[in-house]
Amino acid sequence: MWHITLKLTDKVPRRSLENEDLKKEISACVWSDVLEPVEFEETWMGIMERYELLDVEWFVTMFQNRRMWVPAFFRDFPMGSLIRTTSVSECENSFYKTFTRPRSNLVEFLMCFDHTLAAQRNSSSKLDYVDSTIIPPFSTDLLLEKHVATKCVKVIPDKYYNGRWLKSSISKPVQVCEISVDAKQLAHNKVADIFFGYMQKVDVETIEAFSAAMQDFGKRIETDSTVLRYVEKRKTVDDFYFIGRPDVVEVHPPKVVRTRGSCNDSGSRIVSAREKAITLQSKPKRKCGKCGEVGHHDAKNCGRQKH
Repeated sequence: MWHITLKLTDKVPRRSLENEDLKKEISACVWSDVLEPVEFEETWMGIMERYELLDVEWFVTMFQNRRMWVPAFFRDFPMGSLIRTTSVSECENSFYKTFTRPRSNLVEFLMCFDHTLAAQRNSSSKLDYVDSTIIPPFSTDLLLEKHVATKCVKVIPDKYYNGRWLKSSISKPVQVCEISVDAKQLAHNKVADIFFGYMQKVDVETIEAFSAAMQDFGKRIETDSTVLRYVEKRKTVDDFYFIGRPDVVEVHPPKVVRTRGSCNDSGSRIVSAREKAITLQSKPKRKCGKCGEVGHHDAKNCGRQKH
């Protein structure tokens, strides 16, 4: 709400900024904790009509989302549970900025911190004293209200207050939601209740026998599930091809060869004479021990090389 009301001056048209009562009326309407939802809607629409804001998109959007930010729609909800850690930190930062400086050293910061705590404790003590000694202003002129404030009543009867003012109301559920539980979860809960109910009545030997029986039953379930999954998978394939699987398979996939481009069983392909000559030329030359020439032969095959 603080961020929404902060944007109020930016969203109001220029023709309405001159009127100083606009912001006061909107703040009184929005921040009020005594208006009912119907009364808030009537007050809001009356303000929009008087200041010609019915066609402003931002105000239309805020009114459509009124159930998410206006306190009139949170009357039965504990507002203390809505505070966030960021809100707490912003409040603390704003409070300490009045006592500290950004360039203070550690000693100055500790002194300012102690002074801040002392000021906060003094303010709290002052409020406690005022709360215990001074009679607050009354909301009505009824003598009943003044009488209640001075007959030393310590406890208000239960029938005179709502549960939302209690500290314990935070722990209570705000609204009841219908939780959909599937049939499987309900069956699990039922089996667990039956199991733990009987386990408290029988002895250890009966529990061990029951455990062994459960293990055997679990193995049968796993076996049946495996067969069922195989049958379901086979049925799915048959439905896809619109034909059943034959009992005897006559056509099998061909054998996979180890090399490409060759059909012999040795696994090597035939090398051409050109490839042999290129491979021979790439080899380093050496001196023959028989004829003394430098070439691609040695003493073993000297005289047999081809030119």
